[in-house]
Amino acid sequence: MSGNVSLDRFMVGPGDARGVTAAHLFSSGLQDILTAIAGVCMSAVDDEAEVPGGLTGRFAAAFTKPSLGAIREFILWLSSRVSCPSMTELAAFLEKDRKPGWLGKMVQLRNRWVHPKEETPADVEKHAQELIADAPDFASLGRIETDTSGALRWCGAAGAHALDPWAWRDGDAVRFFTAFTPPDRLLFGEGDAPTQARFAETWRRLRMADPSLDDPTPDEFHARARDRTGEYVGEAPWWLAKVISPGASGVLVASGSLDGALAHAGSASPGCSTVDVGCPADGKTPEAAAERLGLARPVDVAALGRFAEPRRPVILAIRAGGLDSRTFAQALYWLADLRESGHGTHVRVLVERSLEGLQRDQETLWDRLPDRLPGVLRAPPRSDGAALPDFLWTAKRKRFLGLF
Repeated sequence: MSGNVSLDRFMVGPGDARGVTAAHLFSSGLQDILTAIAGVCMSAVDDEAEVPGGLTGRFAAAFTKPSLGAIREFILWLSSRVSCPSMTELAAFLEKDRKPGWLGKMVQLRNRWVHPKEETPADVEKHAQELIADAPDFASLGRIETDTSGALRWCGAAGAHALDPWAWRDGDAVRFFTAFTPPDRLLFGEGDAPTQARFAETWRRLRMADPSLDDPTPDEFHARARDRTGEYVGEAPWWLAKVISPGASGVLVASGSLDGALAHAGSASPGCSTVDVGCPADGKTPEAAAERLGLARPVDVAALGRFAEPRRPVILAIRAGGLDSRTFAQALYWLADLRESGHGTHVRVLVERSLEGLQRDQETLWDRLPDRLPGVLRAPPRSDGAALPDFLWTAKRKRFLGLF
């Protein structure tokens, strides 16, 4: 493929004098068109400031094991969320294809061609040739051009944007990626391309900007936590170093002491990441943590086990003062699950609750509290842990003077 070209170049096989054939489209041409459109859409996102939520997870799902149906669904989803001027014509075409249009019908025919039931592949090709006669004018949707520096760009009627690193020029040919291999490798045919290093950088940037990130790595989790930590003011509670030391993960702390603990957590535990989940609706801590960090899935106990490490512990803060007793119990049950899972070694969960609130909780929940509370909650010095109020770490140390 040489010069300035449009997507219809993929309609014909290399050196094929027969013109557009169903056999070529079904074997590779249709997937080439869909993948090229995906590359155009992805490069348009990289040209914008805002990344659609869930983009990186959807891209990985569509291209780790590419299928025509998955790729088409991906480009329909993404094109409706990209407002780049160079995408106007292509986005309008894809919007009409939802019905389905020409691309959708060709994908359906290709599936029948690959998995024939009551018809032969030749019968399907005959139907496809009739549809090929009504193929869209791809040239009207935009074109691929080479600028003065030799870089590729997609040009629409109202603008242009660079295609790097999703496509590159190989001599006279333009090559788009063909698949994706996690965590950050873009495949071009059977191997890499000169754009691979730039793609890895682009992919990291897109992942960090994704407001609904799926399957984060430990590095991404801790980076998110650092980027989204609040500005906390307050004195370090006297108990901060004690509750970070080895022991039960759950810590009940008095109202008004949580901000100070979060402000000084980094000094007490170098390398730690803090996540302030606020007052979780229905007591659902995993969902609240995911919302705080912009993650696609709840941060369950198994995920915490992957993220929390000896050199990078995780401190979760739950502001439970506004929860009723039954909802507060959900947070306690989650702490019990954390204990049973064995993933809480490097996790600390600071739960802010007043003494009066804990006294009401004890009266309301006495027969529904998790078993073996001392293994779920960390007790202050010399506390017998007989009831919930006995586990409260107060804001002032003087309550325990002379006891240790």
